[in-house]
Amino acid sequence: MLIKSVVSSIFLILYTILLGSIVFLKLLWFLQILQIEEYYTKKFYLWLFKNWKKVFLEDSALVLLIVLNIVFFVIWKDETKYTLLTQIIFILIAGITFVYNLSLGFKRQKYAKKKLVFTKRLIRLFLANTIFLLGFYFVLTKGFYSYQNFSWVLPCLLILLLPFITMFINLAMLPIEEPINNFYFEDAKRKLGSLNPFIVAITGSYGKTSTKYFIAQILQSKYNVLMTPESYNTAMGITKVIRLNLNSEHKIFVVELAENEKGGFKRLLNLINPNVSVVTSVGIQHLEEFGTEEKIKDAIGYFVKKSIESEKCEAIVVNADIDIISQIESKNSKVKKCSIDTISDFYAKQVKTSPKGTKFYLCKKNGEKVLCTTKILGKENVRNIILASSVADVLGFSIEEISKAIENLHSPPHRLELIDNGTGILIIDDAYNSNPVGARMAADVLSKFTNGRKILVTPGLVELGKLEYEENKKIGQYFAKRVDYVFLVGKERTKPIYEGLLQENFPQDKIFINANLGETTEVLKSFLKPGDSILFENDLPDTYEEI
Repeated sequence: MLIKSVVSSIFLILYTILLGSIVFLKLLWFLQILQIEEYYTKKFYLWLFKNWKKVFLEDSALVLLIVLNIVFFVIWKDETKYTLLTQIIFILIAGITFVYNLSLGFKRQKYAKKKLVFTKRLIRLFLANTIFLLGFYFVLTKGFYSYQNFSWVLPCLLILLLPFITMFINLAMLPIEEPINNFYFEDAKRKLGSLNPFIVAITGSYGKTSTKYFIAQILQSKYNVLMTPESYNTAMGITKVIRLNLNSEHKIFVVELAENEKGGFKRLLNLINPNVSVVTSVGIQHLEEFGTEEKIKDAIGYFVKKSIESEKCEAIVVNADIDIISQIESKNSKVKKCSIDTISDFYAKQVKTSPKGTKFYLCKKNGEKVLCTTKILGKENVRNIILASSVADVLGFSIEEISKAIENLHSPPHRLELIDNGTGILIIDDAYNSNPVGARMAADVLSKFTNGRKILVTPGLVELGKLEYEENKKIGQYFAKRVDYVFLVGKERTKPIYEGLLQENFPQDKIFINANLGETTEVLKSFLKPGDSILFENDLPDTYEEI
């Protein structure tokens, strides 16, 4: 009897270690998602709501273990019913579950676009979760000490509750995190006020990052410019750049602002008071978060209104082809309108695109014009270049100086970036954060490459709310007339693109569907051949990845 008790205790310890390790692996996954979602509990909840099957049901061994535990706990109140054979079965299933989750963790990290970074905030969250889980386990096991078999059930219960515990701890930590963030925020404001650089702020539903890069590149021909890197466009992201990177040598600070920032433009403009404001677009990107197109227009309208009211702001450079123009004082002397083919303060005409780049006439309303050539691909990118040119004009650049700078522009990373890797295969990397307008432009660019097969790789478009299915179906129809082969990334999410392709009689045998980008990449290794041109259109965050 003593030997049986000792063996049972050893098995329970081994089982607890295995299940505890699974809790640890899943906690790292949930913290990674939370970090990607910038620690917004609401975004994490929405991710959990959309991916509940992946979170709770895909691990079939774990589901079986939980079901068996619940059944045994409900039916067998006497712990002696947990025979040696039962315990061995539980440990075997727990072992399989651990190995599955360990391999899944390695796979997620291998293909992760944003790997888990143990920042100070992440460490605080990790420790808080760990302390809570250990305390929770201790209290419940002591509370149910008369039911020894509860020790076999509890680790499974913790795994089920873990995503909700992660959300709860994140919320509970806000009273600690907010004062820390506010300190950094106010410190950045003080530093910015002390250095007082000329600030150019760019916002819009899409085109922000490309326009930011073009502005910075043109202005760098005369000034020392600091640009917020990548898509650092939230208040805390910009705060970090100011505190760590901005110094007295930087005469111009080019900043991208997120229209879907928590706290809206009110918070961003509390930090950034621009000398020039730029609006690139108003569209349905981020519709899922805003809810309606009107709210998107209202948010950007607020940004324009505050820029007009600001004594510091010298100019508001806007895309003349967007609806927002009707909502603002377009006759205000600060407003500089930009367009393609429509006479505006700055506009482009006779735009000609090719696989080698773009040519167009850069024109001013006063009649000045100059021929521009650039390696930048895509007609819609010309609009972004015109916006950047108008900013340079505000800063005193001549139209000839602007044209010379345009000639030397290069694409931002992963935005219609043409890559020739020497294998005879041309890669068009447009993998960053696509939208309906950009996806169509990218397809048009690909269609101009006529030497070999035209291949498209895409997971589709996201964050479009109720319009997401229909918009993906429409781009499927658009792709069908411009490409030869399509690789769809994500079996469920890409169904509307698949429908759109077939609706336009695109050959079914030229459509390939894979679970994730890693799997797609492996297939492409043997599929591609010299002469091919391949477009990578969008690359979704890890929160959308199918493993």
